[in-house]
Amino acid sequence: MFKMKRLLFLVLSISLIGCENKSKNILKVESQTIENENIKETKGQLKEFTNEELAKFTISSIMGQSPKIMKAEKADDIYYISYIRPSDSQKFECRIKFDGDRIYWATIDGRWRNDTLDEKITFIEENKSIKIVQIFSDSSSSTDTYSKSDL
Repeated sequence: MFKMKRLLFLVLSISLIGCENKSKNILKVESQTIENENIKETKGQLKEFTNEELAKFTISSIMGQSPKIMKAEKADDIYYISYIRPSDSQKFECRIKFDGDRIYWATIDGRWRNDTLDEKITFIEENKSIKIVQIFSDSSSSTDTYSKSDL
C-alpha cells in the first residue's frame, strides 16, 4: 500500500511539473500578443499585396461582404476598415492589427478578438493570391482566397 501511494505521488508530481511548464509557455505567448502593444508589420512577409489590402480581405472574410466596398486607413499600427452594407445601407467600422502572419480584429469600439476562445486568424500569400484562414474554438475552420481582381 505504501509503495502504491509513493508511485501515485510520483506520477502526480511529474504531471504537475509538466502542466506548470506548459502554463508558463502559454502565459509567455499571451503576454507577447495581448499585453505587448508593439505590433509587427507584415510588410516583410507580403510580396504582391499591401497591409491595407490584407486588412480589407480580412474584414471581408469575417463579415461575408465584398472587399470592393471596403475602405482602409492606417493610424499608427492599426488599420481602420469601414464599409456600407449594400443590403440595408448600414455602416460598419472595424480595426485590424497584425503580428507576423497573425491577424487580430475588433469593432471600432469593441474589444480585440485575442482571447483563446476567439477565432484565430492567419493569412498565407501564394501564387498572387492571399488566403485568410479562420480557425474557431471548436476546431472548425474557414478559408477564403482573394486576388487583386477582388478589390
